[in-house]
Amino acid sequence: MLKKIAIITALATGAFVFAPTSQAEAGCKSTWMTLGDAFQKLSPTIAKGICKIANEDDPDAANKCIADFEKAVEEADKIIKTYNEDAGEGKIGPRGLGTDRWYTGKLLAERTFIGLPVFSDEYTVEFKGDGGENKNPYTMEICFVDSNDGSSVIEPVTVEFTNNSGHYKKTFKGVYGARPMVYLKNSKVSATKAHRYKLYGSEGGEPALIQRLRELLENSTAKPIAPVKKPGTFGK
Repeated sequence: MLKKIAIITALATGAFVFAPTSQAEAGCKSTWMTLGDAFQKLSPTIAKGICKIANEDDPDAANKCIADFEKAVEEADKIIKTYNEDAGEGKIGPRGLGTDRWYTGKLLAERTFIGLPVFSDEYTVEFKGDGGENKNPYTMEICFVDSNDGSSVIEPVTVEFTNNSGHYKKTFKGVYGARPMVYLKNSKVSATKAHRYKLYGSEGGEPALIQRLRELLENSTAKPIAPVKKPGTFGK
């Protein structure tokens, strides 16, 4: 059984935050592996943009890494805009999780949000209860998973809300390249009485790796690639 912890590093009101366990990680992986291909598969452009460079002192390799990163950010921006536009409360099944906008919804049973790979070292999740007629507790699980096998790149967080005005906000670090996933589950399913909620996700700035590579190119004879668009501006 999950154990409650009293001290947390996130903003949480009207909520209990549980200590991470292997059970939570298994739940994240199971949820991820059962999702549709539309969320699991990445285009070659986006996949290449999650740069894994072996030699940061090689200007040519740095240039290629930055170029791949910039192309991926540009393509991801286009996809995320479709997530933001197709975010009505009546949408069935998993929803795309865009950035820098509030998603609103009604929770009767369960709901999953999936984002594209994070093109930053940090990702912030904010959740607010927004009223509703269901008075039973409900949970939110936040995972950052590897696209290839669904394993968690950082420990998942599980939050239980005991009323319809709970608030939770946390910035997760070390998530560059991971897929953010937010899973909401009602403790007692109702056909008519729902919890209302608001969900927000946003990225930080460019990952430290890309910043280091830009600095390398500024001090080399290789022609640096100018930024196309910085993370954190998706959907604007």
